[in-house]
Amino acid sequence: MMKKYLIEREIPGVGGFTAEQLKGAAATSNEALAKIPGVQWQESYVTGDKTFCIYLAENEDAIREHSRLSGFPANKGAKVQVSYTRSLFVASQDFVKKNPVATRKMVEVLLRGQKYMTDPKNRDEVITLFCEQSKQDKTLAQAIWNDYTFDPVFDDAYVKDMDQMTAYLLASGRIKSAKSVLDYTYTAPLAAIEPGLVKVPGKFKA
Repeated sequence: MMKKYLIEREIPGVGGFTAEQLKGAAATSNEALAKIPGVQWQESYVTGDKTFCIYLAENEDAIREHSRLSGFPANKGAKVQVSYTRSLFVASQDFVKKNPVATRKMVEVLLRGQKYMTDPKNRDEVITLFCEQSKQDKTLAQAIWNDYTFDPVFDDAYVKDMDQMTAYLLASGRIKSAKSVLDYTYTAPLAAIEPGLVKVPGKFKA
């Protein structure tokens, strides 16, 4: 029976790899997978100094063998740090400028939703709803849920996380140029509702 594994690997500077370097790493991994029956790669996520990969495998030994053949570490037992960007509300500049009241109301709803999600008594209900809407595996969601950061604070950690994401998008060719994260960060609605959540104000003005 195949089981799903979430593997965290510490690879210094991986978030700044070029597209060619990332392709090379993927090719090395695929070569190792071809030699091991009963292991299937599902998807991968890259952050500043780590990758998070999801595999289907018959047992942990198969995962360890893949790590040995590929030369990539599998840092079992390490905490999974999930990007702060998952707590953001994203809207176009045109929408924000044309709909200031709606924008503020959406931020209010987002805050209420995050508070509801972080309440332990709502954990099972929230995971069930999340999996139903996203078609994600519930067992996997339950296993990593406590490692997600539902935090709407705009602070230095937010800036660092977004800078790392920008570096990855540049390296992988998904964007052609970078802008300062604060240039497109709009914190005014949040500051009007809960000023204490804005440690580093955004520069975007509606």
